[in-house]
Amino acid sequence: MELTKKRTQLRKKLEHLSTEEQRVLLPVIEEYLDLFCNEETGILPCTKNGCHEIRTGDALPIKKNPYRVPYALRGEVKRQLDEMLAKGVITPCASPWAAPVILVPKKSPDGTPNYRFCTDFRGLNSVTVTPVYPIPDIKSNLSLMAGSKYFTLLDIENAYWNIPIKEEDKDKTGFVTPFGSFRYERMAFGLSGAPSTFQRVMDAMLVGLRDVEVLVYLDDLLLFSETIEDHLRRMRLVFDRVREANFKLNVDKCTFAVPEVVYLGHVVSKNGVAPDPSKITAIKDFPQPRTVRDVRAFLGLSGYYRFFIRNYAAISRPLTQLTKKDEKFVWTKQQQEAFDNLKAALTSDSVLAHPRFDQPFILSTDASDYAISAILSQLHNGKERPISFASRMLNAAERNYSTTQKELLAVVFGTQTHRCFLYGRKFKIVTDHAALKWLITVKNHQCARLTRWVLKLSEYEFEIEHKAGKKHVNADCLSRHIASATTEGDRKPREDNVSNALTRETVFTAQQQDAHCMEIITKVRAGIEPGHVLSEDGLLYVGPDLVHAKLFVPEQLKRSVLELHHDNVFAGHKGIKRTRDLIKLNYFWPNMDRDIDDYVKQCDSCAKFKAGRQPTAPLGELPETTAPFEMASIDICGPYPETRRGNRYLLTFIDHFSRYPEAIPIPRQDAPTVARALVTEIFSRLGCPQALSSDKGSNFMSELFQEMCKLLGIRRINSTAFNPQMQGKVEKFHLGLNQTMSHYVNKYGRDWDDFVNYALMAKRAIPHSVTRYSPFYLLHGQQMRLPTEDDLTTARFVNKQAGDGQDSIQSHLDTLAERLEEAYRVAKENNRIGRERQKKQYDKGTRITIFQPGEMIYLRVMTKQKWGCPKFRLKWRGPYEVVRRLSDLNYLIRIARNKEIVVNVNKMKRGHKNLEPSSFKPTDIPTPELGNGNRQEVGDEEDVTSPTGDPYFAIGGSPTPVPPMETTDGRDETQDPTWEPARRQEIQPTTNESTNTMEESRTRYWLRSRPAENR
Repeated sequence: MELTKKRTQLRKKLEHLSTEEQRVLLPVIEEYLDLFCNEETGILPCTKNGCHEIRTGDALPIKKNPYRVPYALRGEVKRQLDEMLAKGVITPCASPWAAPVILVPKKSPDGTPNYRFCTDFRGLNSVTVTPVYPIPDIKSNLSLMAGSKYFTLLDIENAYWNIPIKEEDKDKTGFVTPFGSFRYERMAFGLSGAPSTFQRVMDAMLVGLRDVEVLVYLDDLLLFSETIEDHLRRMRLVFDRVREANFKLNVDKCTFAVPEVVYLGHVVSKNGVAPDPSKITAIKDFPQPRTVRDVRAFLGLSGYYRFFIRNYAAISRPLTQLTKKDEKFVWTKQQQEAFDNLKAALTSDSVLAHPRFDQPFILSTDASDYAISAILSQLHNGKERPISFASRMLNAAERNYSTTQKELLAVVFGTQTHRCFLYGRKFKIVTDHAALKWLITVKNHQCARLTRWVLKLSEYEFEIEHKAGKKHVNADCLSRHIASATTEGDRKPREDNVSNALTRETVFTAQQQDAHCMEIITKVRAGIEPGHVLSEDGLLYVGPDLVHAKLFVPEQLKRSVLELHHDNVFAGHKGIKRTRDLIKLNYFWPNMDRDIDDYVKQCDSCAKFKAGRQPTAPLGELPETTAPFEMASIDICGPYPETRRGNRYLLTFIDHFSRYPEAIPIPRQDAPTVARALVTEIFSRLGCPQALSSDKGSNFMSELFQEMCKLLGIRRINSTAFNPQMQGKVEKFHLGLNQTMSHYVNKYGRDWDDFVNYALMAKRAIPHSVTRYSPFYLLHGQQMRLPTEDDLTTARFVNKQAGDGQDSIQSHLDTLAERLEEAYRVAKENNRIGRERQKKQYDKGTRITIFQPGEMIYLRVMTKQKWGCPKFRLKWRGPYEVVRRLSDLNYLIRIARNKEIVVNVNKMKRGHKNLEPSSFKPTDIPTPELGNGNRQEVGDEEDVTSPTGDPYFAIGGSPTPVPPMETTDGRDETQDPTWEPARRQEIQPTTNESTNTMEESRTRYWLRSRPAENR
């Protein structure tokens, strides 16, 4: 049955030959039909031409614990073990050597999931003396086939498993599984020196024939000849040697007497070694794509030669974007430029150097946010010359990888892409990521993905060299496509090359190629088109005569005119009206006002460097508080001059209902100091508030502070970035407190902490302008007795009449309750009136600006950078995409593919409708720095409705809550209004504010050790 199947397969592989050639070749195939069939017993054949030796010297056995195998995959491990046992590849053993195994997922040809059984031989390989045996030179092989017309490619089936391991070395290949210990009887993948051993066996098999009758490169055998008769002779010679060596051939990978064959990445024919000319012609003649299907066809065709094109992934990116799901097909200038550049690169002569296999290879790899790249090169005459380029875009899942994972993925991609060059040879990997130097040698990876990749690399011999990013420019430019948007550190005047496009010769040519111009020119020459004139050299003008005429601009030169009169250094990026007036002096084309307006509105440089007049949004409203400590705010004020007690900061606290203030001098503003001060100095005396609001300073967003609030049952509320209005009460308190202390401190200000409590006393005793009650009264039900009072003014006491026991206490409580109830009612009403009055005043001249999802906007640059002239800095960044509207005052903005932030409408500016999202770089989104110390905002806590409209507030009722938006890692994306690139990142404090690790640990222990009722 198997013989019949193999015979049918082989006959089909001869159909390309003539009848006469088939007649003479078929008997040879029939004669050696046994070479394509396996043994009846199922045991794989074993060659007698050599064996694999593992030299470990005096090294002690290396034993590693097995990797944990998921229960769902244990059946697959058992199946593959049984299969290898049946083929005689492995046997059970009790070896002192033990290597772990892992199943690496792979796809079968039919798309069904499959797994590759891999053994981690890194421990064994580290003590193995690698045998030295030369691998054939591919270039030399290709140079031996001049004049050949027939080519036969043979592939050895189960190549490594046909070679036995030396008996005394078999135990060294021991490996452990959940089903016991085994060892390899045949040479296994991943063993150091296995390629050299296999090449030595192949050379021994074909001794006397290599490089004369047949070319050998590991398991690929290539026969070549000028005539069919000579080809038959060579086939018999090679088939005899294969039979004697007890090898089998893989019929699916064999080709017989073909005129052209793909061999080691080259197309070989009687004309020599060259790229496929039919594909080059197809690329050159490919029409402009009209549909997504056309784009995919072109990318598939051009991608065939991507290894010969520098920066292929970056060049093709505008086309690749069109192929994404739900992407609208819009063919713009970017797509046309990418289409033309790919054609030019693919149809031009190759500039890649020929590989020299007697010299070591250099594999330079790099990764960016959206692409990975690899360049294979060598040193030729002391100069590094590229041999092959490789780059590809990262998919959605890969873009979520960490930086280290992306960099290692680039290495794996580079080695797999250039495997025919690198396999079996020692080479150097150059990377700008230093972590890869130790990642390859680490004993155990917690990440299964890294383990799989390291196992893939274990079959190669290489050393890793770290090169700083600024020197690693060759691979770096492939993975990082420079955004068209100008950045602050990389601005320079445009080269004035567009003026070259407006010579009389170029304008004449463009007018002659423009159908509309030619129609008018024809009528002018016929004398039937008034208002248009022709110059002596045939240029078309608009006007009564040449003295007052304006040049008629054809379609293809419109952009050149616009660039010359807006972007050019002599034009100065003026506004719409001035640009329009300047162009209209000398040029005309239909609908030019609309084109000029659109062009200026789309100017990225104008959008970023011109301030613009943005309408202010109305004031948002905080929910009403009805009693003390329903909600309070905290902040850090300072730094102040250091006092003799070592204090430099004030931890401030204010209750929203009563306006009762607290201010605690502290030496540092780190999380342990702030948490301890809050608990010991404020919460222990006043109790815990229901909700506590703050900005997103690193001390308030630290894990320790969040844990403290959780233990004490306090709801955390955080303002959005650059929104000090949210902390308006505490910010105003800072102003009054500093003003009061300024009257009493010495001229150096180093005794300010002596006067904090006195300033607080005055603040608490004075009736507030909104509530009309003093904070002390609303908290205690009586007025504070000041030192300036005497006994005649002590009417503050609730009940002056003497009483006995419980009656007196109850009377006091009743009177106190009545007074507080009345005070709370009045304060609540006054708070409401104050809010309405404040909002009415603030909202004068404001209006709501509505942005729709999908619109492009710019974000105001809020950070103050320490370098560069302030007058020349960016004022806006972007453009970015509006994801959705959270409220009238807040929007969810996508600033990168996997990063969305909540932004207040006052920080947004509308972009033009035809803008495309800016390419995200880490420097594009600055980390905000607030004015109260050198703190950065981090975290992902609850965001609230601030006076300028934060999205969510959960105390005492709220506006419409923001529905959670699920992400791939389960995060609630609506809870991330900050500008940081990473969630809950650890911000390193400055030297004089460093966090004491021991103190933080003690504080956390102290919090946990409190009784539950006292937390």
